[in-house]
Amino acid sequence: MRLPTRKIVVINGPAEVGKDTFIGICGKFLGKQNVKNYSSIEPAKKAAPTLGCQYDQGEKTRDFLKRLKDLSDEFWECSTNHLRNSIEKKCQGKVLVFLHIREPYNIDKIKAYYPEILTCHINRIGSTMFNNPADTSTWGYEYDFYIDNSGTLGDLHVLAWEFIQKLYPDKFQTAEMPTVS
Repeated sequence: MRLPTRKIVVINGPAEVGKDTFIGICGKFLGKQNVKNYSSIEPAKKAAPTLGCQYDQGEKTRDFLKRLKDLSDEFWECSTNHLRNSIEKKCQGKVLVFLHIREPYNIDKIKAYYPEILTCHINRIGSTMFNNPADTSTWGYEYDFYIDNSGTLGDLHVLAWEFIQKLYPDKFQTAEMPTVS
């Protein structure tokens, strides 16, 4: 089977709304080996322990990582360079590349290098609402796709299949949703 053309999608949304679950489901449909997932916060996460950060998912850690990312971006565009290097060096032959980017200014920076990038926002009613700038800034952008993950896991499978069909209409528009376990 010939693979469809590579698509790059910025995925965003508050914490714990199912972004990684959504990406995992897309990987089930396209083949896990054909989907990659990178985050703009990765360089800050790698540097944080050196600075004494005790990593957890708490508000203080999330705020610290965002500030560290912002500072490294201000001086060296670390997160943009990290994502560009990941795309260029690790994503050859991949069908779908997801980039976790929270801040609108970072989305615009990566789009300057890859104008074909699409954007997707996921939300889930009832999810934990963190009050730090990284989580609250996810609403400050106009996205190409909005996914409401307030239903069941089965509903999210349907939404992921519909998303795949929209990305690759020539390949999957008339196809039935595959059964995945």
